[in-house]
Amino acid sequence: MKLIKNVINLLFLLVWGNLLAQKSETIKPKLTYGVVASAQLNRLSSDKLNFDDSFRFLYCIGGFASIPITKNISVRSELLLNKKGGSFVSATGSNVYTVKVNMSYLELPVLLQYQLLNKVSIEAGLAPGLLLKATYKEPANTVTTTHFFQKMNINFVGGIRYKINKNIQTAIRVEPGIYNIWEFQDALSIKHFGISAGLSYAF
Repeated sequence: MKLIKNVINLLFLLVWGNLLAQKSETIKPKLTYGVVASAQLNRLSSDKLNFDDSFRFLYCIGGFASIPITKNISVRSELLLNKKGGSFVSATGSNVYTVKVNMSYLELPVLLQYQLLNKVSIEAGLAPGLLLKATYKEPANTVTTTHFFQKMNINFVGGIRYKINKNIQTAIRVEPGIYNIWEFQDALSIKHFGISAGLSYAF
């Protein structure tokens, strides 16, 4: 949490300084929109469950819209179908096996972007998400477990973006979960953590 606060504070200082420097500049807002897709490494962590430390390879797809505030600052919003999850070790008698947790979220990240260089920008913000479905995949069967998790979740999002050309951008992000996603808060704590690499195409 301390790292997240430091990143937010740094971005705020950059934005505030840029606004002061360009307060007399008139920017004509031009909405940019398109599609986005990313591959991501995701895992779950818990204070009590024995979650695997290794990452799972998952993905997200969706669309985005971006609008400039000043020459170097813009706001980007996305609507994503985001696959998340992790795995933990369980046992029935002497039978020890791995349970995969699969989760589908509808997320709406809202990010503040600051252009550092001609083609490079940094971004940070929050990504509230609505849980659509969750399952436990065991060796013998798959069990729906949506009711075990909070319907709403919020992740912090921070990353760096590179503009390849007029239409295509690539970005790398880290996405640590902020809140406990387990429905029964007093029983245990479970949080998301993800690293993603994606491409976006502007129409």
